[in-house]
Amino acid sequence: MCAAKIGCFIGTMFTGILAYADNIALLPPTAAQLMLCGACETYAAEFPISFNASKSKCVVCSSRRMPKELNFVCDVKFTVNGNRIEVVQSWSHLGHIITTDMDDIRDIDRFTNWLVRSTMYFVHFIRLTQL
Repeated sequence: MCAAKIGCFIGTMFTGILAYADNIALLPPTAAQLMLCGACETYAAEFPISFNASKSKCVVCSSRRMPKELNFVCDVKFTVNGNRIEVVQSWSHLGHIITTDMDDIRDIDRFTNWLVRSTMYFVHFIRLTQL
């Protein structure tokens, strides 16, 4: 991805892929670059690895300045090893919810709910130990 200059800038750092163990996120700035890169098939051909399209998802993050672009990209069909990758509105990657509008409210709500539940369990446990 880096050699092909396919990726985007996060701040001042050029990033084409985020990877952790067997989870990867490709970060091409346009649908055309994602379709042209074929990085998964090329990598899989060189190394004993396979990519599973049924476990893969495509989240198209639209620019707040150009929201119309999202409608066009959602009609494009992305594939890996000849199998179609589903385009979704949101997806959890390594515990972080990525959405098409790049809003963190779902993540914040999820964490807040978890924190409230955890606190309730902790308070309940403390009360039980005081009996």
